[in-house]
Amino acid sequence: MSIRRWLCILLVCLSSSPAFAVSLGQVQMQSNLGQPLLARIPVFDAAPADLDSLYVHLASDDAFKRLGIDRSLYRNVQIRIVSDQQGNPFVEISSSESFNEPVLNLLLDANWRDNGRLVREVTALVDPPYIAKAAIQTIDAPTVTLSPVVAAPVVLSEKATPSVVNGNETKPKPQSEAQKPKPVVKPVEAQTSTESKPAPAAPAPPPRTVRIAATDSNQREVQKNESLYTIALEHKAQLGSQRISLNQMMSAIQRANPEAFIKGDANLLKRGSILRLPDEP
Repeated sequence: MSIRRWLCILLVCLSSSPAFAVSLGQVQMQSNLGQPLLARIPVFDAAPADLDSLYVHLASDDAFKRLGIDRSLYRNVQIRIVSDQQGNPFVEISSSESFNEPVLNLLLDANWRDNGRLVREVTALVDPPYIAKAAIQTIDAPTVTLSPVVAAPVVLSEKATPSVVNGNETKPKPQSEAQKPKPVVKPVEAQTSTESKPAPAAPAPPPRTVRIAATDSNQREVQKNESLYTIALEHKAQLGSQRISLNQMMSAIQRANPEAFIKGDANLLKRGSILRLPDEP
């Protein structure tokens, strides 16, 4: 068989093989904690015919269970394909109810023409507004609470102040010792000191443990002499977002990787563990 015929057969095989036409980008959070969920995922490498046939929905219960994700958290989620003003396609994830999970973690199943399919895990931090405010809170000047001053008791003198006589008044009769009024002594009130103390803040509900499965786009291996602090600081710098505080990033990484910490201690990170790092909100 000639070389030219081999090349023809190879070209036919390549042209008949299916192409991976649709890919999904990183999550772009449009809502905060405690608000109705709204997030967008850019759609790349999709032809117009692919977009017309593209259908995205939540993966099956078995797929969620294999990754250790609670699918019931997203039972009221609506998923649809939208476009921005420039015509760029997005997968929009929304809900009519408030979303109170600190980490968005779900599994999407995308299908399009010619049996095209993509199963993608979506992971992103949900930015809590109260944490962001606490991160920029300034320290006010100390307030000095003054104790109330109790006036000294007033003791009436036994001798009344003499009145001025103009000649028309009737001179009072002298009073005997028994008839003279006794001095009135006001009791001394106990000095109290009331200091205004700020009301204790209501305890925050314990965060739900969310497991994020490792993928090629968000996994990282713990190296020697690394800690949760250094890894969170590095990943925060890579994302380049000012909306995420360092404490938020550390908390999200620990919640997403409970098996990487000895006895749940944030200071005891196992070397060689594979950490799942969230995308930018």
